Amino acid sequence: MSLSGILAADAAILVALPYLAWRYLGLRHIAPLAVVQVVGGLSLGPSILGRISPVIHETLFGKASWGAFRGRRRRGRVVHLHQWNAP
Repeated sequence: MSLSGILAADAAILVALPYLAWRYLGLRHIAPLAVVQVVGGLSLGPSILGRISPVIHETLFGKASWGAFRGRRRRGRVVHLHQWNAP
């Protein structure tokens, strides 16, 4: 899988999956979206997904995708800081 494909899969899993679970599984009546996103992110980490399927975890969140995330993380930090410092 190419780096852009891995990044697209990561983004879809990290953004869409918690929202769909919150919206269509009735979790919105139990917890806010932020809580569902945090629990989903923790479960996608090495603690649960890494133990269930290490191959899938390494493919999606391995060292190959770190470079792509690093650039987006830096841009996100700049935008966030600019919003807080804007007049």
